[in-house]
Amino acid sequence: MTTAGTARHLQARPELLVGAGEVEAEYAKDTWDAQRLGVPSRRGRTLARFGVITQPWLREAIKRWSRYRLGAGYSFTTIDSGAQSLARFSQFLARHPDVDSFNGITRELLEGFLVWITAQPRWSTNTRHHTITFVKVLLDWGHRHGTLTGLPANAVIYEEEVSRPPDQLPRFIPEFVMNQLESEANLARLRNPTVRHLVVLLMETGLRGGDACVLPFNPIVEDSVGWPCLRFDNSKVAVEQLIPLSAKAAATIRAQQAHVLQRWPAGSPWLFPGIELNRDGTKPYAHASLSHQLGAWQKAIDLRDEASLPVRVHAHQFRHTVGTRLINAGVPQHVIQKLPSDLRRVRLLRDRGRVPAHPARPTRPRPPTPPAPARRALHPPPRPARQRGDRVNHDRPGPFAHAVLDHAVESLANLHGVLCVDDPGERLKRLSHLDRQLHTELTVTALDCRHHGYTRQEITHLLDHPPRP
Repeated sequence: MTTAGTARHLQARPELLVGAGEVEAEYAKDTWDAQRLGVPSRRGRTLARFGVITQPWLREAIKRWSRYRLGAGYSFTTIDSGAQSLARFSQFLARHPDVDSFNGITRELLEGFLVWITAQPRWSTNTRHHTITFVKVLLDWGHRHGTLTGLPANAVIYEEEVSRPPDQLPRFIPEFVMNQLESEANLARLRNPTVRHLVVLLMETGLRGGDACVLPFNPIVEDSVGWPCLRFDNSKVAVEQLIPLSAKAAATIRAQQAHVLQRWPAGSPWLFPGIELNRDGTKPYAHASLSHQLGAWQKAIDLRDEASLPVRVHAHQFRHTVGTRLINAGVPQHVIQKLPSDLRRVRLLRDRGRVPAHPARPTRPRPPTPPAPARRALHPPPRPARQRGDRVNHDRPGPFAHAVLDHAVESLANLHGVLCVDDPGERLKRLSHLDRQLHTELTVTALDCRHHGYTRQEITHLLDHPPRP
C-alpha cells in the first residue's frame, strides 16, 4: 500500500493535480465521483467518501493528501480506503475536543491513539494495521512537504509501532471440496453463463477476481509455439502480464465470447459484461456481486467438507488453490510467483491426466544402467582426497595457477590506484567494487578449472594462497 515496492509500480498522473471548473467543484465536495474527476475506477468503486471524518480541519487536509496521491498514481479504491481508515482516527480525536488543529497532534496524543486502537475488539488486526499505516503515511507526508500547518516535529509514528498482521497459512481449498465445485453437474446450477464462465476461469487460472472482471473481450494471445495465453492487467502491481492457459480455460473463454456476441450482437469491450442495468454491454461485471453469486451457488449445491459440515469458500481462495496444486506438481515457488511460460508444461500434463489432482512430489524415472565400461568412462574412480597440511603441486598442467597469479597481480595494481583516491566515500565505493569484481572472476575461473581435474581442496588452497611468480 505504501511501501517502496508498491510505489515502484505507480504511474504518475500529474494532470489530476491541476483542474478547473467542474473538476475543482468536485474536489471541494465531501464525496468524490471518479467519473466526474476523470479517474479510472472499477464498477461499484467510483465514490470516495470523506464525510465520515467529523473534524473539518482534518477532513480538508485528508482531501488535499488524497488528491496528491491520485496524482502520484494510486488507485481510486485506495483513496476511499484511506478515507475510511482515517475515519477511525477521527473517532479517536472526537474523544479529545481540545484538539482543534494539527498543533494538538503531539507524540503523547499519538501514543494514546496506539493504545486506544489496540484495545478495540471490534476491529480485526488487518483493520488496525491499515488504520495505523494510513495515519503514519499522512503524518510523514505533512513532515516531508510541510503541508500540515502547525504539526509538531515529534508527531510521528515509528515503523516498529505499526502492528503487523500475523502470518497465515495459504487458504487453499481442500481437494474434497474442489471436486464438488468443479463438478459439471454443480457448475450447471450456475444458470447465468457469465457467472459460470467467470468462476471456471478463476478456478483454472487463479486470477484475482477484480482483474478477471475487467478482462477485454479477446484476452487470448498465442505464444511462439501456438499455445494460448491470457493477457491481463495485474492491478496490484500495475503491469501487464501473460500466463499460459489450460485447455479448459481457453475453451471457457471461447464459450463466453460466443455468449457475449449472442447477448449483445454489436459486441462489448468486456469479456464479462455486467448482468444488470447494462443494455448496451458497455459496463463490466461488478466484482462486488461475485461474492453474492458465489455464496448463493454454494448454498444451492450444499457444499460440505469431509466432515459433512457446511463450508463457504471465497473467490480469492481459488488463487491459493492453483498455487498449491502447482507446488504439488513440482513447480518451484519462485516460478509460481512469476508465472512464466514454464507453467505450460505443468498444466499440459495435468490436462492429459499425467499429474494427479493432488499428488505428492513427483519422482523422476531412473535412466537405464549403462554397461560396466560405460560406467567407468562416465564416472572415473575418485582420487584419494588430500589431508590438511598436504602440499599442493602448483606446477600441475592447467591454467588455474596462472589465472590466480594474473588476477592477484592485476588486483594489486588496481588496489594501489584505489588507495590513492583522497575522498573517503569514493575510496570505499571503489574498494567494494574491486572486491566484488575479484570475487566474481575467481569464482568463474574456479568453476571453469574444475573441468581440468583440479580437486576442491586444490582450488580452495590456491584461492587462499596464490602461487608466487
